[in-house]
Amino acid sequence: MMHELEPTFCEMIRPLFPDSDVHLAVRALLAGNVPGQVYVDDPRHPRAALARIGYRFYLGGSPGEEAFNREMGRFFAETVYPKGRAAGQEGFVVKCTTAGWVEQADVLLPGKMPIPEYHHYYAGREVCHNWRAMLPPDVTIRPVDRALLAADLEGLDDLREEMQSERPSVAEFLDKSFGLVPVRENEVIGWCLSEYNCGDRCEVGIATAEAYRRRGLATLLSTAFIEHARARGIDRIGWHCNADNAASNATALKVGLRQVAAYPAYLCLFDEVVHLAVHGNRHFEQQEYAEAAVWYDRALEHGEAPIWVYLNGACAHAMAGGGERALQRLHEALDRGFVDVEYLRTRRWFDGLRGTAAWDRLIRRVEERDHE
Repeated sequence: MMHELEPTFCEMIRPLFPDSDVHLAVRALLAGNVPGQVYVDDPRHPRAALARIGYRFYLGGSPGEEAFNREMGRFFAETVYPKGRAAGQEGFVVKCTTAGWVEQADVLLPGKMPIPEYHHYYAGREVCHNWRAMLPPDVTIRPVDRALLAADLEGLDDLREEMQSERPSVAEFLDKSFGLVPVRENEVIGWCLSEYNCGDRCEVGIATAEAYRRRGLATLLSTAFIEHARARGIDRIGWHCNADNAASNATALKVGLRQVAAYPAYLCLFDEVVHLAVHGNRHFEQQEYAEAAVWYDRALEHGEAPIWVYLNGACAHAMAGGGERALQRLHEALDRGFVDVEYLRTRRWFDGLRGTAAWDRLIRRVEERDHE
């Protein structure tokens, strides 16, 4: 069975999450610092637990409690998925904090084909750069406070949404968390916010507006954040990122954090078409083009998809030798509004198709649509 614990009894499950130095979210939940729920197999003598904080889930304890695992499967299928879709959420992540949970994916998420991930965890406290010397003359770094939120700036709605990704309200974030944002002219172009504050520790949530990426802004902002956090009494800062996210891993190292742990996780997206297509992306990145093409086809069998799914499917089929299917996917993308002829002319994925009559017809069709 699956039992939800009252907050006063949550402390008893701490031994089921022995790696709370890595998963500060669980520590913050058990300390009552962030809202969430804890579910266990046995409320008197728990052997396995599921901690939930928003749309992040943490598995702890023994993965061998079969009845509990099946009950969790029903919980995800009958509660998490329907409510997440209704709320317009993108998806959720399940983190495995103790060994053996990866093998339970098909029981916990039956029929959902969760996307396997591997996460890295970095930690540290030293300030390794003079961020003020790195600051562009047209950018200022501002604290996230009431004065900022009252200003007439673009991007504040996105910032408020991010502030409430962990805290239940903006007011509670301002009371219990902190952060910095870079501002250029009248626009917030990123943020670096504390997450799961617990004692002298916190974790980092960081983002940079797409137009300002690859300019060193994330390194600058992270360094400023570490300095700001230390001034507030934070002695250890944690940073989680997907092992495949090269930019995030590189930034963590640049600002002086060091990798201290790695752990498996599952990603589940509520949009089934996109979920299946992301499987395709993973195989494509690993140069497993035939397998990627199968996943993209499977995604498109579910119905309409974003244009990028058709394009990625075309790339995968072209690289796997399926020129006819690649052209079909490109025509389908064109039917849905794609008109970027330069994309077709410059992507190496289509080298094997260029020079054929079918390719020339496709290019002419794109050019004609582009001039309509």
